Amino acid sequence: MRENVKRGIEWLDSVEPDWRKSINRKALDFADVFQCVLGQVFGSYKEGCEKLCPGMNRKDAHLTFVRYGFTLEMKDHYVKKWRELGQEWVAQLDA
Repeated sequence: MRENVKRGIEWLDSVEPDWRKSINRKALDFADVFQCVLGQVFGSYKEGCEKLCPGMNRKDAHLTFVRYGFTLEMKDHYVKKWRELGQEWVAQLDA
C-alpha cells in the first residue's frame, strides 16, 4: 500500500502540481467518491478517472488506480482497508 500511495503522489505531482492545496485531511475518506483524494482534487472519483486516464476502459482504469493507491482491489473493499488507505495517504502527505 505504501509504494502504491507513493506512486499516486508522484503521478498527481506531475499532472496537477498544486493538488495538495485541495486536500482536506480531516474529510479524507476513500469510501466516498467525493472525499477520496481524486474526489477532493477533481470533484469526484469519476472525474479524476476521466482526467488521469481519458478513454481508458473502466476495468483498466480501476487496476491502474489500485497500483497508484487511489483505490483498493475489489477483494479489499471493506471499512478497515479503506481506513488504512486513508491513513497511508495522510502519513505520506505529512512526511
